[in-house]
Amino acid sequence: MRRNQIKQYSLRKRIPGKDSEGGSIVTWEPAVTIEATIWSAGGAAQATQYGDRLAYIKNMEYSGDADLKEFDGICVYVDGEHEPDFIIKSINRDVDPKVITLEQRNV
Repeated sequence: MRRNQIKQYSLRKRIPGKDSEGGSIVTWEPAVTIEATIWSAGGAAQATQYGDRLAYIKNMEYSGDADLKEFDGICVYVDGEHEPDFIIKSINRDVDPKVITLEQRNV
């Protein structure tokens, strides 16, 4: 990762739960600051895979120690006090730094 492209983002862990009527709800742990590189998805492979949703997909490179999991939230355009605006969809742990695919939430 190029040092001049690394920025700070907020990671918010997902806490699945149930409401009083038994429906599924999601709450978020307090934000933890991480350093990563995030850019818009593109290219033929991702265009084929995501189609019309490509505009809502971002890629992230992360080499830190935080325990990232699918469906955890990343605050890209909002601060850590708000609900995350992106969700981790996939994590490629076979490379260093990790390559992570993010998808914009429907907030």
